[in-house]
Amino acid sequence: MNRKCYTRLLSMLLAVLLIFSISSLPALAEEEGADQKITGEAAKEADPEQKEEKADEEKEEQEEKLNEEEAPAEETVVCTCKDKCDDECPVCKLNSYDCSLTEKSKEKTEGQTEPVIGKETEEEQKQDEEQKQEDEQEQDQEKEKEEEIEQKQEADEEATECEHIFGEVQKADFIPCIGGYEKDYLECSICSIIVDAETKDTLEASQPTESHTPNADEADEEQKIYECIYCGQNIDKEGNLVDGIIDLYATGDLSLTVTTNPAEAQMKCNEPVTFILTPVNGSGPMGDTVEYTNPTTGEKTTKPRYMYMINSYDMMVDGYWTPISAPDKEHFEESNQISKTFSANGQYRIRADVMDFGTSPIKTAKSEWYYFTINDSNAISLEQKVTELVQECNSQGFTTEYDKVLWFHDWIISHSEYDNTYKNMGAEGVLLRGSGTCESYYRALELLCSKVG
Repeated sequence: MNRKCYTRLLSMLLAVLLIFSISSLPALAEEEGADQKITGEAAKEADPEQKEEKADEEKEEQEEKLNEEEAPAEETVVCTCKDKCDDECPVCKLNSYDCSLTEKSKEKTEGQTEPVIGKETEEEQKQDEEQKQEDEQEQDQEKEKEEEIEQKQEADEEATECEHIFGEVQKADFIPCIGGYEKDYLECSICSIIVDAETKDTLEASQPTESHTPNADEADEEQKIYECIYCGQNIDKEGNLVDGIIDLYATGDLSLTVTTNPAEAQMKCNEPVTFILTPVNGSGPMGDTVEYTNPTTGEKTTKPRYMYMINSYDMMVDGYWTPISAPDKEHFEESNQISKTFSANGQYRIRADVMDFGTSPIKTAKSEWYYFTINDSNAISLEQKVTELVQECNSQGFTTEYDKVLWFHDWIISHSEYDNTYKNMGAEGVLLRGSGTCESYYRALELLCSKVG
């Protein structure tokens, strides 16, 4: 077969294939349309099923929600770990020391479910509150004790550093209703430490062992004021301290009055003031003698009917009554006129005693406190003298307390001497009289130091 015939045959074959393809297109289109129609109808038939499933799901959700709303509230369950049992708590699922009723439960890890704990009863709450108050009181008491210990330690440290300057020996002054020191003691004029007069060991004041007790024999019934039998302070019948002056102290009917010569308005410093003591309602006239029988030995002697003594000379110093002189006589004396000189303007008081030997047993009586004021235009007061010395000290330009104390010390030493009569015991002794006992030196230095600042 030649080339030309071959080409013609191939062309005819291609033409046949083309005609066949064109004739098949409509049938394919119809089949595809039918398939699409079937698919659409199937989809239409599937839509009701989806809707039904969705409706069922919504219905179930509504029923669950309704059931939750109608369900009863969960009952409160009380944790059983309160009694600190060793078993596992069925509520909180922890042992007793990790339970929510303990402090440890506050440290629960994140995500751990809190147990439901019931409220304690009112009685338990009350007990807890009382226990809390007791714990707080114990803590406060412990704190106070610690503070007292710290203060004592600080005081001991200060006392250790102090170069003590002690005054004269003070006699043991324990009084049942006040307390005090049961041994003779010394007091440092710088740090005020109290030490045993013999051993120099630090002393602490003992507490009172009795309450104030009224003395029925020494009282002013009208004012309802009594004298405490222990400390001599004014009290009521129940033992409470009261203000006022007892106008009359007497044993039985005996009493004692006080007058002065010169009168108060004419009193001068450094000139004698005579106190005239007069017994009232005694056994007989003044100035005579009586036969006295000693109740212990039975010995009979002749004695003056009355004997007298002024037992207290006090001066108002810095707001307090302060002893300035010991009695001029250590024992009662026959004379009812006792003289005394005063060195400074100011307020004073004295108190006297009388003994009546004309009775058996002997009667004694105290005078009322006798108050008087000296205002001499040619004299100064103790306060003025202290102010004068403080100003002079401050003018020296001292910068330390030690220098100021030393200056006062040197001034006192150079301007006074020891009182060998042992009478001048107040600050006015060394500051105005130029003579005083150890107590006078101590009181003077203390007063000056308290004012210099």
